Order: sequence, then C-alpha cells, then structure tokens
Amino acid sequence: MRLFAAISGPKGYRSITHGDLEYLDCCNRIEQKGAVIKVYSNGMRYFENYTFRYNKTTSTFDFIGYDNESFGNAVNDGAGTHSINMLTGTHIGHIYHADRNNPETEGQAEDFTRKYKMPKRFTLSDFPAAMKWIEGKVTQ
Repeated sequence: MRLFAAISGPKGYRSITHGDLEYLDCCNRIEQKGAVIKVYSNGMRYFENYTFRYNKTTSTFDFIGYDNESFGNAVNDGAGTHSINMLTGTHIGHIYHADRNNPETEGQAEDFTRKYKMPKRFTLSDFPAAMKWIEGKVTQ
C-alpha cells in the first residue's frame, strides 16, 4: 500500500508518494479536515493512526502525529497506548504489564511522558524513515 497525494497549482499538479509500506496493511480509512489528513490502520490486535498536515510553504504533507493502541500478547502484556507529537517530540504512553515472573509489577500499568529531540521534520515522502524512528521509541 502507498499513500499518494496530488497537489494542484497554477502550473498544473505534482504528486507526492513514498515506497511500499508494511505499516498500512488492514482495514484502512482516511479522513480529511481542512489541511489535516488522518490515516487509520487497524489490525487484529492493534490500531494505529497517522496524522499529516499540508504545508503550503514546502508543498508537502508534514507527518505531525502518531497514535496507537495495542492489545499486547495473549495475557495482554504490553497492551496500552502510545501518542507521539512529531512536532514537539512529546511521547505519552500507558502500558499494562502482565509479567508473571515479577509479582511486583504484574497487573500494573505504567503511565509515562517522554520528550525526544526530533532528528528532523518528517513528511509523507520519508514516512518509512519516520516509522523506523517511531518503532525505536515505542519499544523502549
């Protein structure tokens, strides 16, 4: 699956796309409100949302937000939510722990807020690189 944008202007139109993705695989839908586009990707045990905003200055779509909800493994270990503001680098999470080998944390949820220095401003054109960066953050 690929995300694709056609942008019209006084000199015709141009397109923006990126390489194949493994992230958008099932039950997808897109919503648009003004210059903001939300892409929803739903799987068997997770939901992911990607938010893009059209940038008139650069004529591209900036990747501005990532949200996910996961049901974790069979005993729900790792279930929870992640929300990353791609403009500010703020990561808010709520993760459930079902580690039967550690009775002190079994059945407890961890709430956290982390702040990252963003390596760059990601766009639709380099969306796979953004997802690779995000993958490293949500698995910490």
